[in-house]
Amino acid sequence: MRASARLPDRFMTSVDAAATKAGKTSDDDYIGEWREESRACGQDLQMEVDREADNIAETYPRDLIKTYIRNGGWAPTESP
Repeated sequence: MRASARLPDRFMTSVDAAATKAGKTSDDDYIGEWREESRACGQDLQMEVDREADNIAETYPRDLIKTYIRNGGWAPTESP
């Protein structure tokens, strides 16, 4: 079974901006930094995905995302 949810557009534009800031120009560089996480879910997978997407949107407000962009995609307390 597979389910998906679309994050707000600010996330894709921010990922692109952070990749550019970090000099990630090739597909391998760009996608190589992505990470995938998994966890156990209940019976209603779409509900779980929607809940996680809402959580991500709330956890990463615009001002925090701007900090990630300035830091080349890294968390404000991390560095490459």
